[in-house]
Amino acid sequence: DKSGDIAGQCRWTLGWSKERGPGKPFYWHLNAEYMQPTGKKFHSIWPSKSNREVPCPIGRWCTLEAYFQSGVGADGRIWVALTPDGGERQVIFDIRESTQHPADPLPLRGWQFFKLYTSDRLIDYLRNDGGHVQVYFDDIEYWSGFPAAISPHLRP
Repeated sequence: DKSGDIAGQCRWTLGWSKERGPGKPFYWHLNAEYMQPTGKKFHSIWPSKSNREVPCPIGRWCTLEAYFQSGVGADGRIWVALTPDGGERQVIFDIRESTQHPADPLPLRGWQFFKLYTSDRLIDYLRNDGGHVQVYFDDIEYWSGFPAAISPHLRP
């Protein structure tokens, strides 16, 4: 039964998380989820991953590189690295696990790299306190293979 949201067939989400409370730092997380055929509830393809070692670049330009390889089991791969301006490249994730829906491996149909999910409550809180949220993207490049200038031992 594929009567649910067809756009929600399968998704991988790279984002920032934060523990509750003031002064807590943001950290990276990566989820792999699918929805169909059970309707409106997401199920994990593999357990969520977190990285608290690579700092989230707030107020600083950086280069973010991502590589996605469709595959089942260890043939799938998601690789993400960050290079802050003037800094060294840091690998945030190098996941070699399934990157396909477990029962219905469709080809990749969309890449929505530039989404900002947050709540109306958070935006209202920031706006009412005189603040705002700004996210800038510049010099976007898409490659057909692994990102350029990667060490040979990291290549697929």
